[in-house]
Amino acid sequence: MLYTKKRILPEIAVFLTLRSNREPQFCPIYLKSVNGFVAGKRHKFFREKIYGASRQQIHSPYTMEYHKLTVSRTAHYCRQGEPGMHIRQMWIVCHGYAQLASEFMENFKLLDNGHTLVLAPEGLNHFYKKGFDGPVGANWMTRHHREDAIADYALYLQTLYNQHIELVPYDTRIVLLGFSQGTATICRWALRHHPHFHDLVLWAGLPPEDLDYAAHRNYLADKNLYLIYGTSDPFLTPDRLSALQEIEDRNGVDFEEKPFEGGHEIPSEALRMLMLNMK
Repeated sequence: MLYTKKRILPEIAVFLTLRSNREPQFCPIYLKSVNGFVAGKRHKFFREKIYGASRQQIHSPYTMEYHKLTVSRTAHYCRQGEPGMHIRQMWIVCHGYAQLASEFMENFKLLDNGHTLVLAPEGLNHFYKKGFDGPVGANWMTRHHREDAIADYALYLQTLYNQHIELVPYDTRIVLLGFSQGTATICRWALRHHPHFHDLVLWAGLPPEDLDYAAHRNYLADKNLYLIYGTSDPFLTPDRLSALQEIEDRNGVDFEEKPFEGGHEIPSEALRMLMLNMK
C-alpha cells in the first residue's frame, strides 16, 4: 500500500486510535513503523476528513460481546433394523471425526440379524474434507464454544435414546459404542444424562481425561466397560494408552482392554468377538 505526503487512508487513522488509546488529533504523512506503531509528521487531513466526521465512533470504546440463544435444529441419524418387541439388543454407535453416519453404519452389517437395532447418530457439524467442495464429513465438536457443543450433542443423543427405548422390550440389552472422536462423545453423554445401558464400548479412542468418573461410580458399577483398539493404531501409542491406567487408578473404574491386530478401524472379526463376549 502506498502513502503520499497529502493523503492517508482512514483505516490507518482508526488503527492509530485503537493502538495508542488516545484521542486522535492529526494524521501522519511521513510513515514509519516504530515497535508496531506508526509515527510521522502531522497533517490537517485527519482532523477535517476523519476525526471531525466520525469522532463519536472512533472515540467510543469497543463494545462487541458474544451472546447466545437456543434454537431448534434438525439432526440426522441412520437406523439398521426396525424397532419392536422382537428386538433383543439396541446399539447406539457414534462415528469418528470426518465421518458420516451412513458410511460408519457400514461397519455394523454384522448386526443386521433381525433382532438387533442399530442407531448411528451423525454429528451436528459438517464440513468439506478438502477445500471448498467434494466429500463432506461431520464432527461432534471443536474447541470453539466447546461446552455448548457438548450440551447440544448430549441432548441430541438423549432425545434419540428416549425416542427408541420406548419401542423395544424393557429387557433389551443396550450397547453404547463410540469410535475415535466418538468415544469422548459417548462418555460425555452417558455421564451427563445417565441413560440406562449395559455395555460401554470405546473403540480406537480413550475416555476423556477431564471427566470425573469417580462421581459416577455407582452409575457405572454394574456396567461392562470395554476399550478395543488395533495394535498398530497410529493414534493410540503406548504413551496414550498409559493415560488409561491413570484414569482408572484416579477414578476407581476398570476398562477391559481387547486389542486386535489392525489399525484405526472396526474389523468384522473384532466386532464378532465382542458380540460373543457379550453373550
